[in-house]
Amino acid sequence: MATKKNRFPFTEAKLRALPTPTAGRSWWYDTKTRGLAICKTHTGAASFYFYKWHDGKPGRERLGTFPDLTVQQARDGAETRLGRIAAGEDPFEQRRTRCQEPTIKELWDHWLLYAKAHKKPRSVEEDERNYKLHLVQLAGRRLSTIKKSEIQALHARIGAGWEEKVKKRTVHRGGIYGANRVLALLRAMFNQAGDIGYRGNNPAAGIRMFKEVARDRFLHPQELEAFFQALAVEPPLFHDFFAVCLLTGARKGNVLCMKWADLDLQAGYWRIPETKNNTVVVVPLVAPAVAILQERREAANGSPWVFPGHRHGTHLQTPQGAWER
Repeated sequence: MATKKNRFPFTEAKLRALPTPTAGRSWWYDTKTRGLAICKTHTGAASFYFYKWHDGKPGRERLGTFPDLTVQQARDGAETRLGRIAAGEDPFEQRRTRCQEPTIKELWDHWLLYAKAHKKPRSVEEDERNYKLHLVQLAGRRLSTIKKSEIQALHARIGAGWEEKVKKRTVHRGGIYGANRVLALLRAMFNQAGDIGYRGNNPAAGIRMFKEVARDRFLHPQELEAFFQALAVEPPLFHDFFAVCLLTGARKGNVLCMKWADLDLQAGYWRIPETKNNTVVVVPLVAPAVAILQERREAANGSPWVFPGHRHGTHLQTPQGAWER
């Protein structure tokens, strides 16, 4: 509240001599320029503010730090805002709009609902993992405060990768593939931001992804013998699973979800009803693959899955690390 004691014509010397409050903050008001005030906190920091009632409501806007901002510069800033009020503008509208703007957390909550309705469960799990690992630290930020340069720096940092200890095990995080997935997630999230009232630009748009090299790893002839030797000691279920993966060249996830209804062993083909690219793929089956599948069918015991799991009605879950062995 302004009183005679805290109202005076501002000068550099008087402002430097202001006492530091023992707690909280104290306010002083300039008698030469309406609306100009200075606030000093218990830490000793002082800042200029434009403070005025407008349309029956108090409004406050920070102008800058003293003494980085001079008294005359602060007065010029206050005069500019008084002129905007005289012209019928609301100088506090932008700040109020920004305070009501959605945060990254609110955008993520909206995106998660959208993703669960339109994406595969595995893709949703990947989005959740990337958000918790790389984006949760931005949760409280307003959308308009997220800058393109900030996302570029995040993309580069994830792309460089790092290592950390997880339960006494060294885990490599990040890399170019992970960086690209995080960038794609942010871009997709901001594309949906208009649904929750955001009218700004997409700061993730226009950022180039890292070039990804297609994986073309195959077993060489000299490796096949060692592979089949290792396969021979696996339990029959896993032996057949890895053998079918090798003989079809299909993705691990597709083989895990293989159903008898999708197989025609007499004609020698496997129809994958839904792939990662949301397309139907027909895979021809070589004779050794057909032989393995015929043996599995005889032992199917009524399960719809070619490689059933221990729980009824589920498919096989490969043991952790088995795919990398």
